[in-house]
Formats: sequence, structure tokens, C-alpha cells
Amino acid sequence: LTAGWVPYKSHPAYDAGIIANRCSYHITPPVQNGTEPWQVRKWPSTDLVGDDFEPDIARFYEQSEVIAKGLAAAFSRMLGLDDDYFAKLRTDKSLSLLQLSYYPPQQPSPDSRDMLGAQTDGVLFSIVNQNCPGLQVQDAQGRWCNVRCSSERFIVLIGDAMEVVTGGEIRATKHRNITMPHERAMITFRAGLDPDVVLAPHELYDDGSGDYAPRTQMEHFKMRNKALTQRLGG
Repeated sequence: LTAGWVPYKSHPAYDAGIIANRCSYHITPPVQNGTEPWQVRKWPSTDLVGDDFEPDIARFYEQSEVIAKGLAAAFSRMLGLDDDYFAKLRTDKSLSLLQLSYYPPQQPSPDSRDMLGAQTDGVLFSIVNQNCPGLQVQDAQGRWCNVRCSSERFIVLIGDAMEVVTGGEIRATKHRNITMPHERAMITFRAGLDPDVVLAPHELYDDGSGDYAPRTQMEHFKMRNKALTQRLGG
């Protein structure tokens, strides 16, 4: 996880040769006495954003967490698990993230090498709101579909952790952001689990295939980062 400002074109893309055409600001959980870099919240100077930015965004994070808790309980019930199954795996130490992203206007290139690339999120699920089109999701047939947007519409993307818990019964949502001729903004709340939570199929969904090797939420993030680095030739 990265806390604070991520400048334009410094965010890692997800495929080799693709330009990461966005900048973003990351707000991590308010961990008391946290020692890890991602546990320390970073805020821009009030000279740049004014006095209201920090309290407003902190409050938005809290409200996003309220929504995430409700969704987690709903998913638990839908999957036939205890209502608090996911709640027990998510505390104030969870690997969650609120990401405020800005995508400048850019004409799409013929080879589409100026996107961020396709990915799934390593968390339980992500809650997304965008002010203009640009986000796409992949359906079961592998087709890319545009996601509708409005100021009052939130999209929920299934994450890797949900796929693992359900043994692949529910697949993580593969998605991407494409370049658009207009500027756009997107807010994403990634609802992660606690770092030491072991990701493995629940007994109700474990078919014994061994397709999902047990690993902690933190180990899963590190594995993803390592795979990303190798894919980009690092």
C-alpha cells in the first residue's frame, strides 16, 4: 500500500509498455500507533488544499467504511456464512485504501498502450464512483463493457479475497481504465482484510482441488507486487 500523493505517470501500470496516465491520492486506515509506512496517514499542506480537505476526506473514509461493513454483511448472508464472518476479518488494521484518482484528457492511441492495463483488486471488494465514462469491466465471455456512471451511482467490484473465500464460485472482477478525450475523476474504496488473515476457501466452498494456496492478505499483496514487477521487466 502507498499512503499520500502518487504523481502523474508514476503509478505502476499493469502491463508492459503501458503508460499509467493518472495521478492519485491515497488515504489509508487510521491505525493507532501504526509502525508500517502504509499505517501513517499523509495529508497535503493546507496551503494547497485548504483547511477542509483533511476532515472532509477523513469523514468520507469513515462513511465508506460504514458502507463496506454493510456490504460485507450482505455478502456473508448471500454466501450462507455467519453475518459477521467478514466483519471479524476486518478491523481498523485492515489493508483498506481510499483512492482519489484524476485522469487527464487524452486521445486514445490505436494500439491502446496508454491505459493502465487490466487487473483485479487484491482486496475483498472495491466500491467505485466515477464522474465520467472510462472504467470498463470484463464479462464472463471476455468482452469489455463500459460501466455506467453518475454522481449517485456506486459500482462494486469483486476482489481476489472474495474469489478465494468462495473457492472461485464468485470470480474477481477484471477491470481497466481506458483513455478518454475528457478529463475524469474516480473515487475507489478498496475494502481489504487484516494483514494476518489467511486467505483460503471456506469449508462450504472448498472442493479440495487446492487451486487456492493459503496465504495471508499481506502475503497476497506482496505476491501481486512481485508478479507486477516481473511482468514489467523489473
